[in-house]
Amino acid sequence: GLLMAYQLKAFKLELLDSSEAVVFYHKLDIGSLEINSGSVPRQKYKALTLTISSAYPLLALEWLFQFFEKSSTLIKQAMNEKKELSEKSMEYVVFECYNFHLKTVMEGISSHINLSTDLELKNNLINATTRLLKLAFDLELTDPLFVTLQLEILSAFDTYYVQNPKSLEFILTKIIGFISFALPGETLSNLSKKTITTRRQACISLIHICSHLPKQLVSYLPQLVSLVQELFKMQKLLETERAFLFEALISISNGIESYAEQQSFLRSLFYDLEQEWNGDDIKAIVEDPSKFLQLLQSMLSEQPPEESQLLLGRVWRILQIFMPSWRRVSVPNDRTILSNGGYQPYVAEGISFTKRHPFSEHDKIIMPNVYALTRTLHSMWEPNYRSQVSPHLKVLYDQESEQKLAKIKGSPAYKLKNLLNTIRISCYNLFAIAAHNGEHFWTSPHLPEILIHTLFSSTNFIPNRYLISLLRFAIEPIISYCPPELYPKLLPTLQH
Repeated sequence: GLLMAYQLKAFKLELLDSSEAVVFYHKLDIGSLEINSGSVPRQKYKALTLTISSAYPLLALEWLFQFFEKSSTLIKQAMNEKKELSEKSMEYVVFECYNFHLKTVMEGISSHINLSTDLELKNNLINATTRLLKLAFDLELTDPLFVTLQLEILSAFDTYYVQNPKSLEFILTKIIGFISFALPGETLSNLSKKTITTRRQACISLIHICSHLPKQLVSYLPQLVSLVQELFKMQKLLETERAFLFEALISISNGIESYAEQQSFLRSLFYDLEQEWNGDDIKAIVEDPSKFLQLLQSMLSEQPPEESQLLLGRVWRILQIFMPSWRRVSVPNDRTILSNGGYQPYVAEGISFTKRHPFSEHDKIIMPNVYALTRTLHSMWEPNYRSQVSPHLKVLYDQESEQKLAKIKGSPAYKLKNLLNTIRISCYNLFAIAAHNGEHFWTSPHLPEILIHTLFSSTNFIPNRYLISLLRFAIEPIISYCPPELYPKLLPTLQH
């Protein structure tokens, strides 16, 4: 009774500024006609729900079934009436509130699912949770607002997935289907913000499950790889979504528990991308500042060649996959797995490494072009290169022009400036990631020279605002991760 009494009191206040939603809420809560920021203490309701769920788990789940019936009835009715819905709609307020309570109840009953010695109770909870999860996804939603809420539910079932890993196949199939979600008439070029949010939530949900349950998902890895490859072939993904899918697959690979097998999987996964990264067309622009500036100038011309835009876009896309993917690869913490799996400590070139990192060999494939691109981006600020640029490209250099650009967001120059900044920061981050994970980074006999001619190149001409990001994203991590054996070798370089 207590749960039913405040079922809809834990709503989000900011959602209730539409007259329809407010009137509906007042009908449910006739004791209060005023809504203000202090009238609905959501966290207090959460604390009470957690207490009740922990003490009476089956009762709390039965309450959720009743709540779901109420919210799903409202949604179905709105869909049948072809009603235009928004975040201010009554239906959304109720479904969002249901999500809040579901996450809270699942948190409250998690200890029973995991630790209960009462097998009958445990089985009843698992069966009830299975039914609850199935009900949520049997609800065929087409509005991206509600599909996003539907996907947000998935993170609440982590404990259940561990106890019932067979459910993962069903969940993964559902999520993969939503990654390419689109409304009728939508294509990649005209996706609405709501649709993009839904697709992003599908990616986030997939990464969440893959990163929290890698061991349970290893057996599904070949199947998932096939599904992802099919999505790539269909060309129905945004570039950020491609990067998210790489992260998801890598997260599962962290559960392989064999250095050789994980290394082999990563080689296969990144082979095509690394071949593209080291292609002649990309090498030509990252290694030559003059050609790089010519590319930028062509992109700001009245009729920019499509191939020039695509080329710099490919550089950005590949970096956006390399950076989070490399960071996502991890090494087991369990000592037994470290030893038996081949991750054990070792010494290379007189430097002691605590673990073998399965992605470290990719350093020598990825980083040479990162070195070259960093040097080229820094060289742009040298007087001899700045003097070569056309007037319409000078807008990329001047602080005053940067302020003007902020007033005309969306202009080609503004977009290009942001793109270059993202590429530069990505390069710095890759230095940091290589320093953290890469044996080949530290064992390179030419490391001091590499740093001098890349990160420290042209620093006399780079604006202070860029030097700050250089220090934060690259120099400080390199100093932090530097092996003690290399202090005498690298300190003179860092003082340079």
